[in-house]
Amino acid sequence: MKKEIYFFSNAGGTIELFNGLCNELEQQFDCFPFEYPGHSSDRNGFCDSIEKLSKAAYIFFTKRHKLGAEFVLMGYSMGTIVAMELNKLIKDNNKTTPIGIVLAADPPRNMIIEENGKLEEENIKAFYMKNGGISEKLINSKLFIHMYLPSFRNDYLILKRYDYSKMNRNNTMKSVILYCEQDTPYEIMSEWASFFISKPLFIQYSGGHFFLRDHYQEIAQIIIKTFLSEK
Repeated sequence: MKKEIYFFSNAGGTIELFNGLCNELEQQFDCFPFEYPGHSSDRNGFCDSIEKLSKAAYIFFTKRHKLGAEFVLMGYSMGTIVAMELNKLIKDNNKTTPIGIVLAADPPRNMIIEENGKLEEENIKAFYMKNGGISEKLINSKLFIHMYLPSFRNDYLILKRYDYSKMNRNNTMKSVILYCEQDTPYEIMSEWASFFISKPLFIQYSGGHFFLRDHYQEIAQIIIKTFLSEK
């Protein structure tokens, strides 16, 4: 039976972020990127809290998970919180845990909200211009205004309301923490270590906040090496 891997994206993002990674992993894993409600082609309406978003992710998981299959969770930026909350829901309801978790591009506190709490259109555009993730052409299009802007605002508001102190500690699964020194340096990403019994594997990449786009092949090999050998 193939192992499964579930993906959770950044604030304002879509599952497109994981296209390259899924292509690299599809021979070894059943890949399941979760499109947040209200994002991209999903028009079911936004979730107004991390808790509701995590419950939607749990429903997504239960509809796709094969009984007995081992699985990995991967969260990117805001997705780190969704992955951690989903891990708790799975443990509480299914009495099982993932064999591993990959957390990337955000520490267990929201840096962008702390540094730039304003959600005006120009601030959001400036964030994407600085960090990448969306092309300049798309940033200046009507699609950005009608699709990305509302998603971004919703996600950062629910992050601002989230109580990070509620996240489960003493997690027993293997963990991999991916970071970029220019964006989320080791000094703050190392805070993730306190959430796991065993020391996480920390791996640094070059680039900005969306380093996954440039390094998805390397990251795929880390996932394969780390979790396919898991017994």
